[in-house]
Amino acid sequence: MKNDQDNHNDDIESISISADRTTCVSGQRGPAAAIFTWDAKTGEKKTRIKVAGSKAIVACALSNDGKYVAAVDGSVDHKVHVFDASNGSQKFSQNGDQNDIYDISFTNQPGEYTLCTTGKRHVCFWNFAKNEKKKGLSGKNPLGIHLCSTWDADGCAFTGFQDGKIFMWKDRQACKVIQAHKERSAVDSIRWVDNCLYSGGRDGCVKTFSTPELTPGKSF
Repeated sequence: MKNDQDNHNDDIESISISADRTTCVSGQRGPAAAIFTWDAKTGEKKTRIKVAGSKAIVACALSNDGKYVAAVDGSVDHKVHVFDASNGSQKFSQNGDQNDIYDISFTNQPGEYTLCTTGKRHVCFWNFAKNEKKKGLSGKNPLGIHLCSTWDADGCAFTGFQDGKIFMWKDRQACKVIQAHKERSAVDSIRWVDNCLYSGGRDGCVKTFSTPELTPGKSF
C-alpha cells in the first residue's frame, strides 16, 4: 500500500493540467491538506506539497512553463499560495478574500506569471514577484460571482459569470462582456487554447469563441 507521501488520502477538491498537457496538479481537503503534481502520461508523482493551516485546496493551477504551482486554500481568508513546482518550496503566500474563491489561473503569456482569482464578488489580479494584488475593475457591470478563469497568450484574462456572461479583462479592466450562455445559466468552466476560448455552462452546452474578438463559433 502506498503511504500518504505518494498519494492523496482525502477528498480531492481541485485539479488542473499544464498548458502543454504534460503535468497535472491536484489538491485535497482535510487536516493534512496537500498538493500533488503528476506526470500526465504515466501518472507518476512528481512532487508533494504540504500546505500548513489549510482545511482544503479549493483551486490550483500550473504556470505556462510548469515552474510554479498556485493554489487557494480553504481557510477563512482563502490564502493564495505559489510554490516551486520542482521542490515544493513556497514563493508567495497572502490573504485572498473572506468571500469564497472558486478558481485560480496563470496567464498563458510566455515569461509572465500573473495570476487571476475569481469568486464571490471577487476578481483579482496578482503579481507574486512584486507582492501585488489588484482588484478587477468591472465598470458598470455588477461584480457578482465569477466562477472560473483562463488566459490567452497576449495577457488577456477571461472569466465565467453567474448569469451566462463571459468577461474579458485587460490590465485588470473589464474591456468586453458577452452573453455566452443562456441567462441565469452560470459559466462553470472555461479554457483557452490556440486563439479559441471554450466555455461550459449550466445550460448543458459547451461553446467556442475566437479570440480576441469573442466571435461565437460552435456549440455542443
